[in-house]
Amino acid sequence: MPAGEIPIVCEPRAVKVAPRTTYEAQFSLPFAVAAAFLDGRVGLGTFTPERLSDDRVLALAARVAHVVDPESPFPNGFPGWVRVRLADGRVLEAREPDGRGSLARPLPPNAIVEKFRDNAGRALSAEAVDALERAVLALEGAPDMRKVIFGCRVY
Repeated sequence: MPAGEIPIVCEPRAVKVAPRTTYEAQFSLPFAVAAAFLDGRVGLGTFTPERLSDDRVLALAARVAHVVDPESPFPNGFPGWVRVRLADGRVLEAREPDGRGSLARPLPPNAIVEKFRDNAGRALSAEAVDALERAVLALEGAPDMRKVIFGCRVY
């Protein structure tokens, strides 16, 4: 992680390991990493007010530390790695040299659609989410955007 990004997601440590608001949690590397380990993913549901007091997330977040990588190519890429020390002493490590979502490794279309569906489903019915998804995916080939936008009738 580049030194310039550390204050945003890693400092001050006390706030990052125990965020008081959903906004603080969204900019907390320890909180997000802990939730990802426990839930297998990070999404809008990760940052709900209820999760801010989840003892399991907070206990694990307190054990998350960061190390600055002076060789990081950020902002041209989003490299990173995670190293986990298990209770039995084993150490597991995973590296992302280019980082998912970078120019070198863009998110696959299905990941973008999945994220859209998760987010839109919080405000729209399943039928409306389907209609809006179809409308947005048809934009590139649409001869007239008005027909696509007004045709989905989700609002």
